[in-house]
Amino acid sequence: MSMQQDKNKQILDARAKELAKITNYFVDKKEDRDITIFTLGDQKYAFESLFIKEIVPLPRITVLPCVPSFVAGIMNLRGKIISLLYLDKLLKNSVSKYSEQPQVIILSHDEMEFGLLVDEINGVAQIDHEELQESVPTLSETATRYFKGITADHLILLDALRMLDDPAIRVNEEVL
Repeated sequence: MSMQQDKNKQILDARAKELAKITNYFVDKKEDRDITIFTLGDQKYAFESLFIKEIVPLPRITVLPCVPSFVAGIMNLRGKIISLLYLDKLLKNSVSKYSEQPQVIILSHDEMEFGLLVDEINGVAQIDHEELQESVPTLSETATRYFKGITADHLILLDALRMLDDPAIRVNEEVL
């Protein structure tokens, strides 16, 4: 090894030791996540706020033919067409009727984006994932697919990423 290569190796080794001392910010911090809480029927749910693009009052819906029952239709949001889904039907959780002023939560990740119809937005909070119970025997099989956990006060955290990536939600059928 030449003298220059030896000097470069020493410099790189010194840098590696310095970088090894730097701890990751998230290692020492609890796994608190920001969540947005909402009501659907008589149950409170939440999504991690990271996947919520925005929340809007329910605009006029254009109903579409030949779509699954969980698709409410499409809506125009400032010139962009967004699919609108009934969250209660997606979860196989019957809600007799929505509130008089329902809200739409726009979920977004990568190329996928859609709106979910909910009764009311209750606010934002932080939740520690370590405090979540991981199973609820009363949930439907479909709801369990999107279930991330439940808190001691019965707030159900839904997995927005799994919902956004679920191929069962994508409608790719052609009408002939």
